[in-house]
Amino acid sequence: MPNGFPTPDIVESTAMGSASSRAQCAALWREYAAATYEHVRLLTECAVPSGTDVSDFQALVSQAESAAKRRREARAAVKLHLATAHPPREAAAQAFGSD
Repeated sequence: MPNGFPTPDIVESTAMGSASSRAQCAALWREYAAATYEHVRLLTECAVPSGTDVSDFQALVSQAESAAKRRREARAAVKLHLATAHPPREAAAQAFGSD
């Protein structure tokens, strides 16, 4: 578990429930990972603007805010899925923390 968080392959291989539930779980983790990557990428661009003008910077900030929202929503979807589709893993959902 890199950074203390289960990866989609670990969750899928150890999850209880139907195949469709495991597939949904893996898809939710992939979405969360993609949303996190995009959010961090945009934050990095905002932190180190390379000759961008104000309007370009404002666009980057707006994109970063949208990415943060996508990340929060993906995180909430994973937590909900862990709590409902994998009841024995309720502790994992709680360990995942809150925003």
